Amino acid sequence: MDIKTTFYNTTDVILYEDTVNSIKELFITYDRYISYTFGHLRKYLDNFLLLNGWSEKIKIDEGSNMTVPAIKNKVGLSFQTGNAARFYSDMLKFQTLYIQNRLDSLIYIVPQNNLATHINTNTANYERVVKELDIFRNIINMPIVIIGITNKED
Repeated sequence: MDIKTTFYNTTDVILYEDTVNSIKELFITYDRYISYTFGHLRKYLDNFLLLNGWSEKIKIDEGSNMTVPAIKNKVGLSFQTGNAARFYSDMLKFQTLYIQNRLDSLIYIVPQNNLATHINTNTANYERVVKELDIFRNIINMPIVIIGITNKED
């Protein structure tokens, strides 16, 4: 598995180093030992997160059913393999938590473009996320670590 990382709105790489490295190792280990399907990968990631102290889904507001996947020590985490429109929804939810001081930063995992094209058309992808976050830098101002994954073959 090939993994790329971009730091958005932060230069404090050391702050995220242990968490990002453990997530990278998770994907490398998964790629080494388990058949590659996103359904299995998502279950594997969810299990890893729970075993490592991450929360289950967190509600954005008590009056709504909107949730984010996981938070640990005020760091949010999301693994998005859906339509690119989901990226904007994710950013609004996490930015809301950031403004409410319930979140200090976000780790956002997406497939790189070459893998995203195998999933579906208009799938959220690393290259697009990095580019479009820059466009919305005055609106989405929380620190984000973007992790892009792809198959070795791609």
